[in-house]
Amino acid sequence: MNSSRSRLLLKNALKAASTFDKNKSVNGFLDENSNIDYIKNAKIRRIIPLIYKNFITLNPKHNSLTAYSSFLKETHRLSVISQTLKIQLLKQIIDAFTPHDISIILLKGVAFNYHIYPVAFPRLCSDIDILIKYKDRKKAKEILSKFLTLSIPNKPAKFDNLYEDSFYPMNPNLPHVDVHYCIVHPTLFNIDERILWQDSKPHPFFDVQAIRVLSPEHNLIHLALHSLKDISFFNYSLLDAAELIHQQSADVQRAFSQAKAWNASYACYFLLSCYDKVFDTSVIQSLPAKEQPSYFRRKLGEGLIVLSENTEFPEKGVKHRLFQLMSQLIMTNSLKLTIQHFLKFLRA
Repeated sequence: MNSSRSRLLLKNALKAASTFDKNKSVNGFLDENSNIDYIKNAKIRRIIPLIYKNFITLNPKHNSLTAYSSFLKETHRLSVISQTLKIQLLKQIIDAFTPHDISIILLKGVAFNYHIYPVAFPRLCSDIDILIKYKDRKKAKEILSKFLTLSIPNKPAKFDNLYEDSFYPMNPNLPHVDVHYCIVHPTLFNIDERILWQDSKPHPFFDVQAIRVLSPEHNLIHLALHSLKDISFFNYSLLDAAELIHQQSADVQRAFSQAKAWNASYACYFLLSCYDKVFDTSVIQSLPAKEQPSYFRRKLGEGLIVLSENTEFPEKGVKHRLFQLMSQLIMTNSLKLTIQHFLKFLRA
């Protein structure tokens, strides 16, 4: 499938899954017979439960589009089971941390579910991502190692375990847990973790002070930085961004200003640019023109995003690393930090 066709289908799928564009999108998306194979793709599969939610709202008797009904229903059923297992494991972690006063900020999918996405229709995610304070790192590893296995690669990659550790349960049906001690790679950006914690709020599902979620603005920044890390901007993260803006009233200009202070506003620009293309908005026009990437940098960034949609990069391979370096040089604000980061990588 060519990139323009793939991007159009993704655009229609994201709209079909959204809380604000569903009425004119969901049936139109599902009515294209060629979509059935495409929506099984990982980029779309994670939002199938949300498409299904809008589908049954518009088609309560399921009389139309019956070719899709069974697939949507089964994917939704499995997603609810998967999310229930994640919550059970997460509650076990919370119960283990509570006596030691270790607070958690939930990240990515596990933070958005039961929050901006409803309990009965979660957005699929592969693992559990949490952020804890660096001072709690040693104690947290000690606690988690009692019922989870710390991942220690046979051939550790450079920078492994610098800012996160991965833990795996004995039960293969349960997700692995990524415990972050910094929200992103600390050598590339100047993220002030104190502000993240200060502006965070209790997660509404757990409703306890120790289990928290990032502010909408900081969640937007994190989505941008995670997209840059994965070299993938056109994916389900754009739905997360859309719901943060529409449901949570995320202040885009405030997020961009904060990101600039952390050398991360260019990454935010490219995320918001992709968001505009998908949802037919003009958010980036509200950003200060002088603080946006230069025309040359924008064109290079847009070219890399298109290239990333059409190219498979084996993770941690040479091509992946080179492409990651090019992305970092173009989509991060500080050339100095990027070069320093690369030199540390070579010396590690």
